[in-house]
Amino acid sequence: MDNTPKNILEPPGPKHKFLGANAYFSFLTDGLSFLTKLHKEYGDIVMLKASGHRIYLIADLKSIDHILVRDSENFTKGVGFQRGRIILGNGILTSEGKFHHSQRKMINPAFHRSRWEMYYDVVKKCVDEIVIDWNKRIKKNNVLELHEEMMNLFVDIIFSTVFSEDKNETLCNYAKEFGDLFHKLNPIYLLDPPKALKLPFPSINRIKKAKENLDREIYKVIDKRQKENLQRNDMLGIMLDGKDEDGKPMSREQLYDEIFTIYMAGTDTSAKVMTWAFYLLEQNKSEAIPFEKEINELIGSRDIEFGDFEKLSYTRLVLNEAMRMYPPVWLLPRTAEKDFYLDDYLIYKDSSIFITPYLLQRNPKYFENPEKFDPERFTAERKKSIKKFSFIPFGAGPRVCIGEGFAMLHGAVILSLISKNFKMTLKKGHKIKLSSSITLRPKYGIKMIVEPK
Repeated sequence: MDNTPKNILEPPGPKHKFLGANAYFSFLTDGLSFLTKLHKEYGDIVMLKASGHRIYLIADLKSIDHILVRDSENFTKGVGFQRGRIILGNGILTSEGKFHHSQRKMINPAFHRSRWEMYYDVVKKCVDEIVIDWNKRIKKNNVLELHEEMMNLFVDIIFSTVFSEDKNETLCNYAKEFGDLFHKLNPIYLLDPPKALKLPFPSINRIKKAKENLDREIYKVIDKRQKENLQRNDMLGIMLDGKDEDGKPMSREQLYDEIFTIYMAGTDTSAKVMTWAFYLLEQNKSEAIPFEKEINELIGSRDIEFGDFEKLSYTRLVLNEAMRMYPPVWLLPRTAEKDFYLDDYLIYKDSSIFITPYLLQRNPKYFENPEKFDPERFTAERKKSIKKFSFIPFGAGPRVCIGEGFAMLHGAVILSLISKNFKMTLKKGHKIKLSSSITLRPKYGIKMIVEPK
C-alpha cells in the first residue's frame, strides 16, 4: 500500500441521489444484490457516497492483503461494530488495539488443538440428543425447518463447551429466544443500535427483555464460579484462569462480553454453515455419493469416534465448499484510520471499507464454474490453484476467526452423524432465498422432509 503523495483519483462508482439515501436503502433492503451489481458494473474497487460518507467496496486481492494483513493496524472493525457494542459488548469480535490483543491471548488456550477431543465428546453428546429428539418428532411431523434446528443445536453445543455442567435449560431457552429475535430484527435498526433500542416498538421491547433474561442467566453462572471458586475444565474455566500482561484476571464484565461473543458468533455462523451444507448435499446428488460412501465405509454401523475426524477428508471438503458458496460472514467491514492509497486511488481517513467474501468466492476469475457445488476443488492438488485471499470464510490476518479449527471439528461430526441417521429431502415448493442481513441466512428457512435411515 503506497502512501506517497500523487494526483488524487477516486475509484469509479455510481452517482449518489438524495444525498446518498438511495445507497443506504439499496444496501439495507438487499445488500448482497446491490454490492454484486456495483462490482459487476464498476470493477474490483468501487466508491459510493452516502450522506457525504465515502464507502469503498474492495474485491481486489492485493488490496485485501494490505487491509486485512500487512497494514491491519491501520484499520478498525468499522462503525457498525462500534455501535453494536451496546448489544455485543466489548469482546474479541468488537474490541480493538491492545485490549483486543490481550483478550485474544487469554482466550486462545480455550481453542487449542489439545482440547479438541474433549470438545468432540461435547459435540457428539449434543448431536446424539438431537438424533433421539428427531426420531421422536418425525413420527408425528417429518418436516423440519433446518436452520432453526441448527441454531438450537449450536446453542446447546456452545453453552456446553463454555459452561459444562453449569449449562441449564433456562439459560438455553433464553439464548434461543434472544437469537431468534435478534436475527429477525430489521437491518435498519442495526445502523445505530443505541438509538434503535430507545424506540418504543414492540419488537425492540421484546429483544431488550430477551437480552435482560439471557444476561441474568449468564451472570448467574459467572458469579457462582467466582464466589465459590469452582474449577471446571471448560471455556469459562480457562477464561477465569487467564491473566493479562499485568497479571490481572478478566473482570466480571469482560468475562460476560467474551462469553456473549462466543455465543453470538459460534451459534449464528456455525448454524448457517451446517444448514447450507445439508442443503447443498440434498440438491447435488452426484456430489453427495462420495460423501455417503465415506460415512458408510469409515463408520458404517459403529459409533463415530474422535479419531475419525482426520479421516473424514471428503466431509471436510464438503464443509469448505459450503463455506465458499455460502460464507456466513458475507461482509467484512473496516474503517480507515488514516488516508492511504490503493494503487492510484486515494482512500480517505474515516471512510468505510467493505470486503465481500461471497462475491470473491463466486468470482469466475478465482474459481472455475463458481456456481457449481464441487467439493473436490479443495483437494490438496486442486487447492494449489486457489489464490490467496480469494477464499476467506474465516477472515484473514491477526483478526482471523479464533475458532476455525473447532468449527471444522464440530462441522464434520454433525454432518456425518446426522447424515448417517437421516435422509433429507427439500420440501416440494419451498422457496430458497438469501437474506444478507448480519449473516447469510435462508430468508424463509430450509424445510426438509426428514426420514430415518
